[in-house]
Amino acid sequence: MAVSVIIPAYNEESVIETTLKSIPENVQKIVICNACTDKTAEIARKYAEVVELPKKGVSYARNVGVKMAKHDKLVFLDADIQLDNKTIPSIIKTNANIGTTKVKADSKNLIHKIMMFLKSNTHWIGFSTGLVFCTKEIYDKVGGFDESMVIHEDGKFLRSGKKIGKYKILDSFVYNNMRRYRKKGYLKIAYYWVKETLFFSGKDYEAIR
Repeated sequence: MAVSVIIPAYNEESVIETTLKSIPENVQKIVICNACTDKTAEIARKYAEVVELPKKGVSYARNVGVKMAKHDKLVFLDADIQLDNKTIPSIIKTNANIGTTKVKADSKNLIHKIMMFLKSNTHWIGFSTGLVFCTKEIYDKVGGFDESMVIHEDGKFLRSGKKIGKYKILDSFVYNNMRRYRKKGYLKIAYYWVKETLFFSGKDYEAIR
């Protein structure tokens, strides 16, 4: 399939295999391990091309991944996000040159389901949940991911591309890993996202593993 999936990963040994298995076998998969100190790279090499970087930085990792991409259609995927079986085919078929998908929780918990339903309905603004797709042309016009940002860089990229490209939310789903909600608490996460949306702090996102 003519698409390259780029996955930045920081110490994701517990989830990277599940994520990679959710991607069709005949898709180029690139895992960029940024400052990993665990077995992420070792596990990922079974399924993907792997680059190990000495410094942490999700935007830098994504931009490095693009240099390895063989295809015009690019998918930027978080390391703890799984795809449904419609995601890659819908990205290949769409006439949109930038966009995202809807999202579901990776559990049957009712609160999780409600929260992800609400999150899906913010994507029209230019937010995403772990997946952004675009063409190389749009990527180049936007100028790649802003390496000065350690958080919300994907939203900035998506909204910048949305202004110049044909944007679409595809009728397929990714499955969000709910570990952050479980460990930090639902109200704290909801408050955090509202606060960050209204009053952007620029502070690094706490790694939850």
